[in-house]
Amino acid sequence: MKTGKIRTILLALPLILQLTSCGTAMESADMMVTNKVSAPGAAVFYDADIPAEAEFGFAADIADTVTSSAAGNAAPANDLAERKIIRTANIRFETKTYDEFLAEMSACIRQHGAYIESEESYGGGIYDTYSTRSAYLTVRVSLDAYDSFMTQACTIGSVTYKSENSSDVTMAYVDTESRIRSLETEYDALLAILEKATKLEDVISLQSRISEVTYELETYKSQLRKYDDLISYCTVHIDVSEVEKVTPNVREMTFGEKLRDGLADTFEDIADDASAFALWFVTSLPYFVLWAVFITAAVLLLRRLVERYKKRRIRKMIDRQLGRIQPTAEQESHETNEPTQTNS
Repeated sequence: MKTGKIRTILLALPLILQLTSCGTAMESADMMVTNKVSAPGAAVFYDADIPAEAEFGFAADIADTVTSSAAGNAAPANDLAERKIIRTANIRFETKTYDEFLAEMSACIRQHGAYIESEESYGGGIYDTYSTRSAYLTVRVSLDAYDSFMTQACTIGSVTYKSENSSDVTMAYVDTESRIRSLETEYDALLAILEKATKLEDVISLQSRISEVTYELETYKSQLRKYDDLISYCTVHIDVSEVEKVTPNVREMTFGEKLRDGLADTFEDIADDASAFALWFVTSLPYFVLWAVFITAAVLLLRRLVERYKKRRIRKMIDRQLGRIQPTAEQESHETNEPTQTNS
């Protein structure tokens, strides 16, 4: 088999296989085979000792294989049961009994055959305000149990936010399946050509292309497995916060009930503030005692220094009057000039 023939077939394979991604794959494949057979001078790509009909028949077999693969990749009918839908939900809860809520939610998850994919917890430390806690759960539940799980989960706590989303990935799923079948067809065709290759450079080219096709196949199959996992198991994000009072549904309350609850909230806030102040004051008493001791010690020390200074000054005045201390020249001058200034 000549090098030109190998390269021609390698170049023709991707063009043939791309026909599977459109709805007219059968007609396009037939047209390609017809044009290829009727193309003038096509026999130059083949050995002289191999009949052209056999070579073209091999290409036609490849095209027929691709055509049959394309025929099996038709998009599903517009039936909801046949659609590929990924369902996700987000629920936000408030609860006054944090531990009991998590226990009931865990029991609900086990009851529906679901599992917790990830879990995060926050708060509860001694330095947190009011020591409130919160948690974030990612739950995976099967499609069959999704509706019953959502109904029961929403009754466990007070729901403040809820959203559900359905993402239709049917076209992407079908396209991925089509690409996998096309690559598998190309893989089989490359193996068939590799068995007939005799030259080293042809073998190297074929093996290189086979490696590329294998990598692409694994990539698309991995994407398909991811789709299957997301479709068969729905994802539910649960966010729960511990609160001292659950937010009421004001739309279902009368004016009197709103007024009553408003006054109750006001008095409750006053009581909470008073309790918080008392708690702060009691816990801060050691600081107050330390500051009181420090200030008292400072005042006593200052008073003692002042009294010592006064006593020393009085003692000097007494000694001077008794003549124990001779006044200095400056003091004598001051005492001499003082009466004069007074007389004037």
